Amino acid sequence: CSTADGSGAWTVYNTGLYTSCANLEVVDGKPALTAIGENGGLLFARCSTSDGSGTWTTVTVDSDDVAATSMATVAGKPAIVYRTNTTYVDLGEGGYYLGDLRYATCATTDGLGAWTSHVIETGVNAGAYPSLAEVNGKPAVSYLDEANDDLRYARNANADGSGAWTITTPDATNSTGYYTSLMIVDGKPAIA
Repeated sequence: CSTADGSGAWTVYNTGLYTSCANLEVVDGKPALTAIGENGGLLFARCSTSDGSGTWTTVTVDSDDVAATSMATVAGKPAIVYRTNTTYVDLGEGGYYLGDLRYATCATTDGLGAWTSHVIETGVNAGAYPSLAEVNGKPAVSYLDEANDDLRYARNANADGSGAWTITTPDATNSTGYYTSLMIVDGKPAIA
């Protein structure tokens, strides 16, 4: 937008590059986004200018079939949590995918370097509606465990996600965990 309050004219850049699940974040002072590409893989793109009018550089983070994403800055570097679709379970009238819930971090602060991913949960029907945040300097994610309709929270001991993931269920009342949003409130993690 051309004004600080959003009431001015809006300019659209780079139309048609990505298909779905876009997330916008400021990465190393420039706008960046994650999205699912035309072939289903996870993409990261960052602009060369702070207003989004410059050249956008795109990096493939993961070429597997991706279904949901969330991006945040963790320990000064861009990070993405996402779910993959690996195996479809057909129930006759509908079904669901089993997949991995993964966490990826970039080696560089601008997000244009090498990306490394670690699995939070594997071969499960969990990871829909993820929300990533930095909690006490470490990655944390809220998401839906679709198999049980429960809200889950996972946190890693290392900023790059290479340590063990501790998974808890903050809420298992009825069907919970849809459209999660995780952030720090008064110094503590909170989930809507």
